[in-house]
Amino acid sequence: ALPLNRRVAYFYLSSYQQRFRFHACWLLMEAAGALARFPHPANVRPLTCETAGSPSSLITSWNVSVHRFLRDYVHRRLPMRSR
Repeated sequence: ALPLNRRVAYFYLSSYQQRFRFHACWLLMEAAGALARFPHPANVRPLTCETAGSPSSLITSWNVSVHRFLRDYVHRRLPMRSR
């Protein structure tokens, strides 16, 4: 069996490889939208996503357009509970 630090490193590298596929696809689609002169919202911020210091920062930088939609149209319209 491998030592724990090698298993963690292997897990991180293999999961990064999986996430890189999504980053590459989203960035390619953003570039295609820019070339076609479509208004194209940013969908992922790879550097911010990979170096996130908190779960909130990770969620904010992954799937940015969905996060903005939920923030603007769902969460802000929900009634605030009084404390």
